[in-house]
Order: sequence, then C-alpha cells, then structure tokens
Amino acid sequence: MGKLFVIATLIIPFGYLVVNTFLQAWGADPAKAIVHRSGEITLWLLILVFLATPMQRILRLGYLVKFRRQVGVAMFVYGVIHLMLYLTAYLGWDIDALAKDFIERPYIVVGGVGLLLAMPLALTSNSWSVKWMGPRWKALHRLVYGIAPLAVLHVAMQVKVDFTESIIYGVLCALLFVLRSQKLQKRLSLIIN
Repeated sequence: MGKLFVIATLIIPFGYLVVNTFLQAWGADPAKAIVHRSGEITLWLLILVFLATPMQRILRLGYLVKFRRQVGVAMFVYGVIHLMLYLTAYLGWDIDALAKDFIERPYIVVGGVGLLLAMPLALTSNSWSVKWMGPRWKALHRLVYGIAPLAVLHVAMQVKVDFTESIIYGVLCALLFVLRSQKLQKRLSLIIN
C-alpha cells in the first residue's frame, strides 16, 4: 500500500502534465501554463511534507510520516521538472536569456536557491544516509524550513495584480509551521482525541 502511495504521488501529477500537453489543453500560453502548474505541484508536495508531523501528532494519522522522505524526494523531482520546463518552454535553453532573466526576474533566483536547498535533502532521503549521518541528518533536513518561505516568495514575486494564491500558500505554510510546535500539537491532540 505504501509503495502505491509513493508511486501515485510521483506518477499522477506527471500524467496530468503529459496528458494536458498531449491534448493541447494548456490554453493560449501553454509554456506559461505548464511551467506554472509544475511549480504548483512542487509546492503542494512541499506542503504535504510539512503536513505529515501534525497529522501524526494531532490526528494520530501516521501514514504520511512513513512516506515523508519519499514525498520530499518527489517534491524535489517536480522542482527539477519545473526548472527543466522553464528552461525548455520559456528559454529554449538560451543561456543569455537565462542570465537576463536572473537580473530582470529575481523570483527565478529565489526559486533556484530553494531548489538548491532541496537537493541535499533529496540526496540524503534514504535509510543509509540517516544511519551514516546520525544526528547531523536531522540538522541538515531542517533546511526544509528555509525552502517553504522561498517557495512562497517565488510565487508572490511573480504576481502583478491578484495576490490571493500567494497569500493562501503563505498562510498555509505559516499555519503548518505553527502546528509543528510540540506544545500546540499536544493541546490540539487532547482536544480532538
């Protein structure tokens, strides 16, 4: 059952991207739509990673915690897909255009830093690394607390008019940060259970 969950986490969103591309269902600006959607998938997987601990401690639903590392790796994979789609669909792999975008669109740098922070987490999300690194593994994986604000900032910096989506992501991530407080989790657990 667990492997099916992990496979579904990876395959279903990818299938969504492929099918919509095949059906040409991305609208008037397909490059923008597919890059945006792949970024949303990445952010939702990051939110799932943060949701795991509160679900276990407050609601006594430990299922997601068992697969948090795999969901984190899936988040990184979709972040890379997001980057590749941007480089391909938007820039056509034009390095000069990328350098220009770094200057004119700072949200690209912010998103890139977030993806770079996620890389060591993805590479060490395996049992061997946990054993080999010991307590340093947990310290390294606290980098995830820096990735979420960068991801929300990446989204917010792109907006020109309607900040609703950015605000929703920001509030959701802030709420999940607050829910990670062990004292709050104990109180909520007593109230709910």
